[in-house]
Amino acid sequence: LDVLSDGGVLLNGAPVGEPTSDYKLPDLVSILTQIKQSSERAGFSTVVILNPDLEAPQQAITNVLNACVLAKVTSVSFASQ
Repeated sequence: LDVLSDGGVLLNGAPVGEPTSDYKLPDLVSILTQIKQSSERAGFSTVVILNPDLEAPQQAITNVLNACVLAKVTSVSFASQ
């Protein structure tokens, strides 16, 4: 997941949250929930790697972390810059 300098959120390059969008990121929660369920059925765990821009607003990063919590994704790491 990329968090852009304007607060936008990308999942594998596709937008899932805009800077002015709902802070709960319902589209991201839905997608992460589906990915988690599919992974569990296949016997895999779900790992989210967060790659925030150095200028990304802290609130945007927090919103993504909250979306992970709502989707019950418990393995989240930050990419190194």
